[in-house]
Amino acid sequence: MFKDEIKRKLNVAGDIFPFTLNMLSRKKTVICGIKRVVSTSDTHIKMRLDSGNMSIDGENLRILEIGGGDMFLEGQVDKIEFEK
Repeated sequence: MFKDEIKRKLNVAGDIFPFTLNMLSRKKTVICGIKRVVSTSDTHIKMRLDSGNMSIDGENLRILEIGGGDMFLEGQVDKIEFEK
């Protein structure tokens, strides 16, 4: 509902939210819209999105749950990078 309201107010069609990223104090992160995980370690997680790749660098990174395009991870996030 919220996404539809934003699309209407901005007068745009299509998916304007191909992915979402929510962080709680840089220790817990939820990402929606993931196509697949490319690589993972305790300091780096790289994932494929519709628009390209997203990498997260940090410390003690750990995927707690993944499925249906959603990922819940924990650990200290220091850097988020996007590439086409």
